[in-house]
Amino acid sequence: MVRADVSKLNPLAAAAALSARARELSLADGECAILPQNFGMAGGDQSGPEWKVRGTTALFAHGGDSVAAGSCSAPWLTPWFSQGIAQCRPWMDTMVQALASAVTTGSMPAPSRFHFDSEGWPQVVEQPLAAGEAFRAMQADARWSSEAVPGFGISMEDLWIRSGRPQCEPTAEWFRPVNHAWTIWYQGVLFTASSAALEACTGASIRGAWPACGVSNYVLSASFDGVDGRLDVDSRNPWLTTSHACASSMQAPQMYPVAKQWCDANGGAGDDCSLAYHDLMLTRMARSFGGMAPDRFAPWIELPELRIEGSQETRVTASYLVRIVGLLRTRGIREWRKSSIN
Repeated sequence: MVRADVSKLNPLAAAAALSARARELSLADGECAILPQNFGMAGGDQSGPEWKVRGTTALFAHGGDSVAAGSCSAPWLTPWFSQGIAQCRPWMDTMVQALASAVTTGSMPAPSRFHFDSEGWPQVVEQPLAAGEAFRAMQADARWSSEAVPGFGISMEDLWIRSGRPQCEPTAEWFRPVNHAWTIWYQGVLFTASSAALEACTGASIRGAWPACGVSNYVLSASFDGVDGRLDVDSRNPWLTTSHACASSMQAPQMYPVAKQWCDANGGAGDDCSLAYHDLMLTRMARSFGGMAPDRFAPWIELPELRIEGSQETRVTASYLVRIVGLLRTRGIREWRKSSIN
């Protein structure tokens, strides 16, 4: 993985950092996966970390795509991305052109993958009240009835009406029963819109340079069409079952140990429960929207040596890793370089 933190870099500096890292790793063609860490994550809460406040690529929380300041606790939490796309697409175009030049001169191998990691943002479930408050504020904004939502091509007002006007009680947290129907619907909207927004400012640039290069975004690149029960399940909240579409060319499921809540609801425990959950989710993704071949999956796997932030604990054992890789291999998914894994 060729990874560099691009949060505060201009596109040429980002390309230089990534190509330098690729040279350090001595990768060959077909082995080069690019991860521009923190791309698109700038903006949002101005009291947040400095790299976000001063970041160069505000796709998912651009101030221009926010509702009015003071109207809610998180005005950037909307499915509007026109300003973010307008800022980030030229940045990505320039970075990809610089990387393509490095490939042409032999300074780095041609990338076969571009992975992004926006940490599943934006989501309803990030803060107890924020999404509901922002949703109410959006209804008083002119864009509610005028701006098309990426991935849907219609306004939020039209999308809401066509979906049966799911009701949100903004004074109640998203996980309260009064908001369950709205949360299920709106979580799917945000996932679909976010995936489409990333594709709008990255896909054409990347495929223009390397037509066969796969693109994915952690967690958000996952398709569940809702047909015949093919729904995404939040393992922490088993009632939260959503349908959403991935606009990227690859799926990027998270293969980490699942939450106890899902295991309790389904009569399982430990690694067996996690394997059963991931087996189910992979099946649903592989069959959604006409199906997706195994070579279009780029799973995220946690390694045993990784520590939980702020502690010496690990979440993954070596035996769990072996079983997860085994599950993926039985499905023909071989998205790793090392022969010891693949």
